Amino acid sequence: MFEETNSHQIVFKKIDGGVGKEYGVSKVESFGKGMESVKWFVEINMGMKKIRMLLRDFEVSYTGRAVELVKEYMEKYRAFKSIGLPVPETIRVSEDGKKILMSDVTNSGENFIIDTLHNKERVREITNLKDVSDQVSSISKRALEAGYVIRDSGYCVVVNKKSGVAQVMLLDLGDGVDSKVKVSKYLENAEQSEVKMDEDEWMQHKAKNECSAFLYFLGWHRN
Repeated sequence: MFEETNSHQIVFKKIDGGVGKEYGVSKVESFGKGMESVKWFVEINMGMKKIRMLLRDFEVSYTGRAVELVKEYMEKYRAFKSIGLPVPETIRVSEDGKKILMSDVTNSGENFIIDTLHNKERVREITNLKDVSDQVSSISKRALEAGYVIRDSGYCVVVNKKSGVAQVMLLDLGDGVDSKVKVSKYLENAEQSEVKMDEDEWMQHKAKNECSAFLYFLGWHRN
């Protein structure tokens, strides 16, 4: 398991397939642990270079569904990237299907990440909050049109340390995003409890509420 030692040799494959390549992976710092995965900033040995990236290890999932969770994550990633939503540019999956390696959106520490769990106190450093709010609203709408609801935990803001200019990114595509398939299953269970809901109407309502919740989070910590 990745958490147990500091250095690893892991085979990763590009998402379009092909032959996997083994990389030396060294931990740099932890970036939190959730129900689905643990996140680490790591250094990847690529020949003479070391590149900082973000690694998510789903092997620690409390549900024991690591491979399935990674597949679901990648389905959402491909869907979002195909419609131009802001997801990490580069992403790879480990050969065992339990880990994801992605671009370091902090650009080796030039930026910092704000989400509902990290750096709340630094919202005041954002210099383009109105633009960030517009980005969140637009992303929520476009994701909904593609059949997804982004939860407040699915959004994060990447802020440049010097300028304070921020950009919205989607990093948590696991629990942070609900698909139409998941919503359909939820509503089927609700109907069995005699609660009747229209699927599209429910998704629109949910997307609006989650978008508003994240904007409220930013506004609250701004003041």
